[in-house]
Amino acid sequence: MPGQDESVEVVERWVAAYRDRDLEAMKAVADPEIALRMPTGDVLTGYDGLAAMTRHGWEAETPHYPNLDRCILKHDTVFA
Repeated sequence: MPGQDESVEVVERWVAAYRDRDLEAMKAVADPEIALRMPTGDVLTGYDGLAAMTRHGWEAETPHYPNLDRCILKHDTVFA
């Protein structure tokens, strides 16, 4: 599993690719070992986890880091 800094970087790169609607970049960025805990408590990994994070509609909540504020790694690190 990537460390916290690497995971933050993966999510930031994912968000940038998502904003650009660049599906190929999103796929390339998706680290298969990143683990994200959803607000429901489910833990999803890799592309599926990043896609689920995006599908929850969090982009409207915080304009600067749309998805990071609710993203929690398996070891309970909250991105803010």
